[in-house]
Amino acid sequence: MAQIVFSRVDDRLIHGQVVTSWLNYSGANHIIIVDDLTAQDDFVKMILKGAVPPGYKMTVLSIADMIATFTALPDDKVFLLVKTPAVILALAEAGIDIKELNVGGMGGNAERSKFYKNISMSEAEKDCVKKLLEKGLSISIQVIPQDKKINIEDLL
Repeated sequence: MAQIVFSRVDDRLIHGQVVTSWLNYSGANHIIIVDDLTAQDDFVKMILKGAVPPGYKMTVLSIADMIATFTALPDDKVFLLVKTPAVILALAEAGIDIKELNVGGMGGNAERSKFYKNISMSEAEKDCVKKLLEKGLSISIQVIPQDKKINIEDLL
C-alpha cells in the first residue's frame, strides 16, 4: 500500500516551490493530486503532468476515487497535494492515514480573509483545520523546507 510521506494544501497545485524544493525534501516518488474539479479536466491534468519532473509519477483523483482506491495503490511514497483543508479532512475521516500537513499557497478570494502573511482562509477552512488538529494532525505553515515551521495552532 502507498504511504503518504508529505501532504500539502496549495491552491496552485504544482509550481516552482513544489517541484524544486518540496519533492526532493519529501522523498516522494508519486504525486497524487486530490481535487474533484481537476480530476474532471483533461486539459488541466495535461498541463500539470507537463510540470512534473522526470522520474515522478503523477495521478489526479477525485476525493471519492482517492478514498476508494488508496489502499490498492502500489507501494509508492506519496506527495499528497490538495487545494483546500476540506479535502484533507474528508480523507482523514475516511481513514486515510495523514499525520502531518503543510499549508502553502492559499490565495485570497471573496470568502477568504488574510490568515498569515500570504495565506488566506475562510471561516469554514479554519474550522476544517481545527477538526484536523483535533484528529491529531500536526499542521504547519512553511513556504520552503529551509524556512522555520510555524505551528498553525498558535495562529488560530
